[in-house]
Amino acid sequence: MNIFKVWSPLADNISLCIYEDYNKEDKIKYSMQKRDRGVWEIFLKEEVEGKYYTFLSSINNVTKESVDPYARALSVNGEKGAIVNMEKTNPENWQFHSRPTIKNSIDAVIYEVNIRDISSDENSGIKSKGKYLGLVEENTRGPGRTKTGLNHMKDLGITHVQLLPIYDFASVDETVINNTNYNWGYDPANYNTPEGSYSTNPYSPISRIKELKMAIKVIHENGLGVIMDVVYNHIYDVEKSGFHNLMPGYFFRYDKNGELSNESMCGNVIATENAMARKFIVDSVKYWAKEYKLDGFRFDLMGLIDIDTMKEVKEELNKINPSIIVLGEGWDLGDILSYDKKAIQVNANKLKNIAFFNDSIRDGLRGDSFSNDARGFLSFEENKELEVKKAIVGGIYYSEEINTWGEVDPNQVVNYIECHDNHTLYDKLNLTIKDEEKIKYMHRLGTSIILLSQGIPFIHAGQEFLRTKCGIENSYNASDSINKMDWTRKMDNIDTVEYVKGLIELRKQHPEFRMRTAKEIIEHLSFINAPKNCVAYLIKDNLGGKDILVIHNGNENSVGLDFKSNSMWEVLVDKNRAGIDKIRTIKGYVINVEGSSTLVAVMK
Repeated sequence: MNIFKVWSPLADNISLCIYEDYNKEDKIKYSMQKRDRGVWEIFLKEEVEGKYYTFLSSINNVTKESVDPYARALSVNGEKGAIVNMEKTNPENWQFHSRPTIKNSIDAVIYEVNIRDISSDENSGIKSKGKYLGLVEENTRGPGRTKTGLNHMKDLGITHVQLLPIYDFASVDETVINNTNYNWGYDPANYNTPEGSYSTNPYSPISRIKELKMAIKVIHENGLGVIMDVVYNHIYDVEKSGFHNLMPGYFFRYDKNGELSNESMCGNVIATENAMARKFIVDSVKYWAKEYKLDGFRFDLMGLIDIDTMKEVKEELNKINPSIIVLGEGWDLGDILSYDKKAIQVNANKLKNIAFFNDSIRDGLRGDSFSNDARGFLSFEENKELEVKKAIVGGIYYSEEINTWGEVDPNQVVNYIECHDNHTLYDKLNLTIKDEEKIKYMHRLGTSIILLSQGIPFIHAGQEFLRTKCGIENSYNASDSINKMDWTRKMDNIDTVEYVKGLIELRKQHPEFRMRTAKEIIEHLSFINAPKNCVAYLIKDNLGGKDILVIHNGNENSVGLDFKSNSMWEVLVDKNRAGIDKIRTIKGYVINVEGSSTLVAVMK
């Protein structure tokens, strides 16, 4: 027995259309029955597994055919829903494998990856280039026998792989083999089915699902979690969407002139405040979390989503797995939702255990992302120390001066300096510095501030080897040659890769860099007077370890820090090395720190 349901209180009638083949026009129509609360349903005794379906709705004498918004499988390019037995999409032993867990999201080190970028380089050593399966080929090597792909990520020490959109998106034609058309995928077509262009067989509704599950399973088996980038703020084509055709005027926001709102700058905005739109979003994330065993969700333009929806998302995900991470962009866009209802940064205190990207530290370190001439703490701009201090304490209300969004917890702040958007850090610094050697050390300094600050650290894939996109700021539809992870560049910058690897190991080894509460941070982290363009602090022994001294020098030249104590310190991080092993021992009233560098030392 097969049951099909769809919600459309406005419809005069709805038919279920069954197709034998996705590319044939012949179909059998079955009239659906209207039940309570605008739900239409039908029970089919016929065997329809392996066939395709749509809904044909008639509203006010206008008839339109649509893909089911809840469709879990699709034909190529998402033109029809596919009827599959989901158990047949499970890889071997899928039900027995378990996902890694973390005690607190503070313990995460998030690494943002695009499915296509990580394997598209001809020197990646990966066979399934641009595919789900290419993400998880094991023991792959690139130039100079450097580790690539999954091999590289695992070796780096990150805890979570955050994947750019993997739901079905509209901008890449799935029928084209070895497609040169590139897009990040922030243009949703169907929310509950994986993108077909990343599958080895986009014509098979089962393949894309099974291959994504295989990738997730292998990542889990290698001890890493998987975070999915979701875009519930807008859809690619309103007129074509089942949301609009089955319930026109309900699922999207409209301005005072009755036109679709463009608060997302993508032509439309989903009205998350409406009950059934909210229900869809909550149902969707629950489905992905359960069916695909995902470990987190990153919400694109989360500020366009209302607070109640995000609260319900987090509450429902906690029931599935309390360690699931929820993070998002809390930018304040548009004015249709009232200010107090938006899931924006300044309302973070209303959304406990949901994290917000901290663009203040990004711009404080590298300069305004929307000005090519702007400099930051790394590039010798003065008076940026306060922004650095705000990130160091994890965005909490440390003092009247040092706070980011008020009374928040450290697990609500995601510190980052680079992501898929805007220039890479290397390209941003290169706009004003034009000196490879200086950029390398500025780059290390910036990454060290992100990885050693309280809160949740986030790094962009390739950041560890000074990734460049040839100066292109917004590469969402640029070529593979621009967007690829250049594994030759890893070989050329292997010393910086090892440096970042050491920073991650240090963070994971020392819980002092991962304090759980604002109270704990205030009690045990204290700033030390430091020269101009330099930030220094001490983390007092509170977790059974040793006092830790951290100094970030944003000056071009060395500085001396008058420590007023003749203590002995074991240096773990300096300009050239980072990790958990002693580099050298220092003693004296004045501690010298090289220009554009971080020094970390533990009391001996």
